[in-house]
Amino acid sequence: MRRRSTKIEHVKRINRAVKLLKRFHLAQEVIGVLRKEHGISRPQAYRYVREAGKLGNPLRVPEEKETVVVKLPMTMCKKVRRLMRSGKGSISGIVAESLKAYLKRHGL
Repeated sequence: MRRRSTKIEHVKRINRAVKLLKRFHLAQEVIGVLRKEHGISRPQAYRYVREAGKLGNPLRVPEEKETVVVKLPMTMCKKVRRLMRSGKGSISGIVAESLKAYLKRHGL
């Protein structure tokens, strides 16, 4: 059984399809190249080509993420969870945004 591609692999394959579509005139040629390069099925390759055809330009490849464990005061955790449940983002997103602002303030 094959594993699902990661988000980064998915974006890279779409970007490869975008590039190939500019070089080849037939989608079938692009599908063949993708199948050969990535060892994927025809339907999978077709989905990448279809997505690439809608875009026209490459996507930004997301940065890889790493898990970090932090300990926060309970009151802060409750506030972050309340914010997350109200639809204002994920816990990871809220923490990342906060750290990004902190690092920017300190010139990093």
